[in-house]
Amino acid sequence: MRQDSGWMSRRWMMPLSAALIACAGCASGSVATDSGARQSTVRSDSSAASSSEWVATTTDRDESVAAAATPSAAPASAPTGRLDYGIADELRQGDSDLTYYTQTVMTLSDPFFEGRSADTRGMALAQEFLEFHMRDIGLEPAFAQREISPGGAETAALEAFGQDFTVNGPLAVNRAVASYKGDAGTVALVEGEDFEPMGFSATKSVTGPLAFIGYSIEEGQDGYSSFAEGDDLTGRIAVMLRYEPMDGAGGSKWSGRGWSGAASLANKVKAAADRGAAGVILVNPPMLDVADINALQSPSRSRFDVDGDLPVIQMTPKAANPLVKLADTEGRNLASLQALADESGGVIMFDDSVTATIDVDLERKQLPTANVGGILRGKGSLADEWIIIGAHYDHVGYGHLAGARRSNVGRLHPGADDNASGTAGVLVLGKRLKAKYDAMGAGDNARSVLFLCFAGEEMGLLGSKHFVENNDMDPAKVQAMLNMDMIGRLTDGALEINGTGTANEWDEILDPFIASSGMVVNKTVRTGGRSDHANFAEWGCPSVHFFTGTHNDYHQPSDTADTMNYEGAMRVLDMVEGVAMKTATMRARLTREGAPEGTQAAAAAEPERPTRMAFKVRLGIRPENYEGGEPGVLVGDVFPGTSAADGGMLKGDRIIRWDGYDLADVSGMMERLGSHNPGDVARIVVVRDGKEVELNVPMKAPEGAN
Repeated sequence: MRQDSGWMSRRWMMPLSAALIACAGCASGSVATDSGARQSTVRSDSSAASSSEWVATTTDRDESVAAAATPSAAPASAPTGRLDYGIADELRQGDSDLTYYTQTVMTLSDPFFEGRSADTRGMALAQEFLEFHMRDIGLEPAFAQREISPGGAETAALEAFGQDFTVNGPLAVNRAVASYKGDAGTVALVEGEDFEPMGFSATKSVTGPLAFIGYSIEEGQDGYSSFAEGDDLTGRIAVMLRYEPMDGAGGSKWSGRGWSGAASLANKVKAAADRGAAGVILVNPPMLDVADINALQSPSRSRFDVDGDLPVIQMTPKAANPLVKLADTEGRNLASLQALADESGGVIMFDDSVTATIDVDLERKQLPTANVGGILRGKGSLADEWIIIGAHYDHVGYGHLAGARRSNVGRLHPGADDNASGTAGVLVLGKRLKAKYDAMGAGDNARSVLFLCFAGEEMGLLGSKHFVENNDMDPAKVQAMLNMDMIGRLTDGALEINGTGTANEWDEILDPFIASSGMVVNKTVRTGGRSDHANFAEWGCPSVHFFTGTHNDYHQPSDTADTMNYEGAMRVLDMVEGVAMKTATMRARLTREGAPEGTQAAAAAEPERPTRMAFKVRLGIRPENYEGGEPGVLVGDVFPGTSAADGGMLKGDRIIRWDGYDLADVSGMMERLGSHNPGDVARIVVVRDGKEVELNVPMKAPEGAN
């Protein structure tokens, strides 16, 4: 969301323009200063003199920022040895940290980095970029590279900036074959044209006769059921319609908006499996109101795990219709059978002489990625203790793995605010703290600092989870974790700091910096599970999250570098720097005793807590981190008095559908949450004890909202 008033001023746009030129300069060459900062050099040579010269001038307020001049417009006086670049002067005389920060955000959000998702080369390039700059700043590698010596002994040394791990990638279709056979012979179906395997299909090969089971709904409205008592599908391949009984317009008979919980694929397939089906053929109902009735879903981008018991394929109505006519003893077509299923249930056993074969082999690929960390060694008696300054550097890429809205899958998501803004902040603070530590005397004491950039945050806080489960630190020696996630959209000076309940001293530490910042700061006691600090809080580390709020560009292709408030981000970094130095040098340790019940990391607050900028309602849950590969949002806690509590949601529920829309992850839930107003009733389907339960959740405004 572009902000055209307040912070979007000519005054701070000048450094942004300077950074544009500086970034171009970085491509042609840059030099390191003694402090480790990268500064671009503007060179004047014969090739430059033969090209257009860009002259920039700066004035206060509303005068023009830049003007172009051609060589013919240049003065005839003798050359001075360098071109008169106003922007270069601004770079030399301006705030070098602001320039460095702006360059970094613009670089990481450049399309070259492909949105920094684990399924793109851009993610590996971003890792290399961060490693280079941490080394350039003068930080030490944070991670051990383990090697096997010729004698068989394993050795380890702190010599790597990257901490490798893997995340779930796309499904690979190793084999997908389908056909059917009647008196006239075998009809081979074409993958991608006639059918596709479903992402939750079992790896299995089956052949058998068929049965039509309508919508495969055990219990629908008004006593509707697709099955009679004793229906036996043993050894048969079930032909199943997607969704639920439809009206004449191709929409649901049972829901005024979207589909009811009865349309759940998981329940429908389970109902067939419970009756002995050997496999399932899913077909779009011919009367479905969609633009392309024969569209197929590629399994490669499915977020379902490969854990089903039955091989399941989706067949187009065009390909399924001749199969149904051949197999049905009365020769009815698919539309006729849908009409029967729309009115009442009932299994139709097809001719046993017509058989189908489904042969599917799917494999979930693992993608390599890495956290990136650098160490600033401490001083004196506190050197063996730590503070951690972190931010996730991944984003959603082209939206194939997680986070993108369905309509934007395939489009590049630059991720400037989310979270190039926080990642650049880690590097700026690395520079600043390195300079401060270098200036300390022999008698000074300061904790070591780990600057840590996480991968896999957008897929479920996976990088920070991997770190807290795979490091040699004693959590009792970690003084604090400071997390920066989305710090680039400071609007009206409003900043949020989440997690002040993770230590008794946070208010005492933060308040002086807040008072001198000129910002309007909203502190929340609960941690919030929507970013990496939550995993550190669960690990036992006092953790706070600095956040300038969500916006309409969140997880959108429009989260670009030109929407950032760079000077606002520097104000946030000034505060984080102060807090970092305070927690690094204070003799006392932060304590957790006496914190209010429910404020410890194990009871971190709901990540989808709406902010003033986007959401009018609040659900009231804390999602739980899990790696089962199943789509949806696992409920870690339900907070009293919230929409979720009033709607009957329970800890351990897994939210899989919202008003008929399947949820893949927290981002999908956020999208649905943003569509509601107070007073709406959301139909939310959860999996509870292995069964789907539909809840009617009354949506309430967040506490304190007008």
